[in-house]
Amino acid sequence: MSYGPQKPTARKNRAAGNQEPTSRAEDIRSRRAQRSQEQINKVTARVALPPPVRPVTVRNTGRGSLSGRETRQPVGTRARRQFYLTMDRAAGTEVRLPAIPMIRPGWRLASAFLALVMVIGIYSMWNSPFLQVEMVEVKGIQRLNPDEIAAKLNLEILMIIEVNPVQAEAELASAYPELINVRVSVGMPNAVTVSAEERQPVLAVQQGDQVNWVDASGVLFPARGDAGPLVTILAEDGLPLAPAPPVESQPAAEEAASNEEDRSASEIVKKTVPVTGPVMVDPTVLAALEGLGKLLPPETQLVYSMQDGLGWQ
Repeated sequence: MSYGPQKPTARKNRAAGNQEPTSRAEDIRSRRAQRSQEQINKVTARVALPPPVRPVTVRNTGRGSLSGRETRQPVGTRARRQFYLTMDRAAGTEVRLPAIPMIRPGWRLASAFLALVMVIGIYSMWNSPFLQVEMVEVKGIQRLNPDEIAAKLNLEILMIIEVNPVQAEAELASAYPELINVRVSVGMPNAVTVSAEERQPVLAVQQGDQVNWVDASGVLFPARGDAGPLVTILAEDGLPLAPAPPVESQPAAEEAASNEEDRSASEIVKKTVPVTGPVMVDPTVLAALEGLGKLLPPETQLVYSMQDGLGWQ
């Protein structure tokens, strides 16, 4: 039996045996790669297409239904915002982040915020020393002392928003009848200005130790300051006065007292005092006095009494 021809066949079998394990390993690697790709595709599909939201149905069993069947009304639900962060696409790992709440302020929140800002602003203005009256500027006054008028108003204890110009004008007109055209103006942040004119006296009336002046219109007012040389009338009983017209009482601040610093500002503003008209001398007597004053020498002393009437010394 010859073995020569069989040697090439054995070599072929050994070569085929060496190739079989190589193809099996490749098959295993291809299957693993296919499974990994399928898992990645599933994860990608899950991220791209979130699960559908199941609608909520409401059962309507009211009397308005004629057929008596249950009707379902879909109620839309708002899906919360979700974020996915892929860590490794080959490994298929992912991290789900928490949802971020959406803040949507409504009109109630805006109204509450505006109300809070207004309350804080009013409180700051009411208690701010920047708005407190520091000084009162007086204009148009020559004989009177401006500091005396400012002290009479006593506005330094008030805030600028508490100053009432009408009440201040009425108070000055009542306390100083020699002032006319009184105007009180208020300016921000803490400016108060008083402007007025003074009556010009033409006669001086001496009654005991008290001296009053009379202007050309017959208004009798206290002598304050220096008015120069005037015709003086000695009237122990006083001059006859003209009937004063009725004047309604107007709101004004109460007269300053020694303990006024202890009272609140609102209490001072709310007080009212009657405002009377100016005291007028009888026009007939005033005309006679002016006529005698022009005819007699300047050093002549005029005298008036209820018993003897008008004369001179």
